[in-house]
Amino acid sequence: MKNTKDKLVMSFGALVIIAIIGFIFIGIAGHFNTKTITGTVTEKERIIDSGGGSSYYLVWVESKDGTTHVLKNSDTCFRWKFNSSTIHGKIKVGNQVNLRTYGFRIPILSMYPNIIEIE
Repeated sequence: MKNTKDKLVMSFGALVIIAIIGFIFIGIAGHFNTKTITGTVTEKERIIDSGGGSSYYLVWVESKDGTTHVLKNSDTCFRWKFNSSTIHGKIKVGNQVNLRTYGFRIPILSMYPNIIEIE
């Protein structure tokens, strides 16, 4: 019985370690996934955390092929970007934009590519 319990604990520990390594990989790899998205801004909004302490912006852009991209616009220390409000002010619904982004869209984790700059 003890042997089975030990195997179960080791298996759970291995899964936790694999999950941690996966999240670290996604976080690091996302910083190297840089691209420019060109399209028409269809919507934008400010999201405020339930505690009211922090906020970020979401921007929806439709590219020429009809694909809708949901992008996040927030400050980040990793990219030394602290001008998300300025960028958000430049983005106008209905305008054509070129947005440089980094990161991945992972719906189950509510992750979005982050806007670095508007061109």
